[in-house]
Amino acid sequence: MRFFRPFDSRLALAIVLSLCAPATWADDAGRALYHGYLADAPTARIAGVERPGLSCAGCHGYNAAGGGEGRSRVPPIDGATLASPTPGRPAYDAGTFRAAVSQGHASDGRTLSLAMPRFDLSPSQSDSLWEYLAHIAEEDRGGVSADQIRIVVPAMTGNPADAARLRDELERQWAARGISTIHGRRVLFTVAPVESLASGDPARTAAFFLAIGPQLDDGGHVLDKLQRSGLPILGPRGHLPIKLPRTIVSVRASRDQVMDALLRLASPTTTVVIDAPSRGESTRPPGAITPQDAMPPHSKRIVLAVGAAQARSFVRMNQQNLKGRTVIAPLDTMSEDPDLIEDLLRQGTDVIAAKPAGDWSDPVAYASPLVAVLEAALVTVGRPLTRTRFLDAVASVHVQCAGWPDLDYRRLPKNGTELVEFTRITR
Repeated sequence: MRFFRPFDSRLALAIVLSLCAPATWADDAGRALYHGYLADAPTARIAGVERPGLSCAGCHGYNAAGGGEGRSRVPPIDGATLASPTPGRPAYDAGTFRAAVSQGHASDGRTLSLAMPRFDLSPSQSDSLWEYLAHIAEEDRGGVSADQIRIVVPAMTGNPADAARLRDELERQWAARGISTIHGRRVLFTVAPVESLASGDPARTAAFFLAIGPQLDDGGHVLDKLQRSGLPILGPRGHLPIKLPRTIVSVRASRDQVMDALLRLASPTTTVVIDAPSRGESTRPPGAITPQDAMPPHSKRIVLAVGAAQARSFVRMNQQNLKGRTVIAPLDTMSEDPDLIEDLLRQGTDVIAAKPAGDWSDPVAYASPLVAVLEAALVTVGRPLTRTRFLDAVASVHVQCAGWPDLDYRRLPKNGTELVEFTRITR
């Protein structure tokens, strides 16, 4: 299977980049531990109380440089810092590092702050984390040379042409903006298979600065592979996770924002169907019902703010009463169960889908916000470019793109927009 056109010069470039990249960095285990990507993450405790969902990066930052101000300042824990003695402590080694992370003992034996989590790491996990921290600063500079910034469009297995089309459109729109260099560097777009980026080959991921426009699947497998690569992600298409990690910069509304827009439709004649245990009682609009409830006779519109299985259950129980009514649901829900749409249309129901504004299925339309955000953030960063500095710079970006919602990351740092659009579904 080829991911490049025959004799494409960009294929030669990708091979050269792979050969010229740094020879070795940390393994996947250390990266996954640091950023909290493991499905079976080690238990973390603060002051003896178990606290799920904690990671090193959550406090010490994407590049382990620390931060904060005043009494809440978090120290850097990159390898160079830990391996250097200070007036207050001797240098750490792999053994004293393990004691610090697992037991809360500093390299001189002092007890570290109780605010720092203690993680139940095995010796091999601790060694992997130590090795990763030794090279995390190098990884942060991945894909950047004196005169180039290399950006990859990940290709899905079985559909490399989709990534190639997006790559071509990114190049076309980048050139159309008249951008030759940014702070003395050219931006190069290339395509690589998702599997190669997540293969554990550090030379492969070191060749790229970030991943742009990957197509995410419903099961989260592609996202898992890209996170293991350590690459930040700009503008993923497809199925977004409910909670976006800091390494993902989206250009469209999240699933939670779509659901919030649906909840705001509640009115005396519009009934919202909501799964109370998953959404929480505090978010229930007045008059909301669950998928197990009968449809109120006064309702002209039914909003299905639930998943596909719950929506199917509600429709099956109330199908005799839905004729002539309007059903509004997330496009994601309808896409998971196409037969549900067909059943509703067959019985004379008006069907409306809610989705994030913008057409991410069209490379021409989707490349526009990606190029705009990329350019604005790179200009803001300046010449000293790292992945961390790029992610920080996005927080100050506000761009306008024709045919796309305004993106204001100053107000919405995860995705820049909360705009949702509604589309009537017809046969």
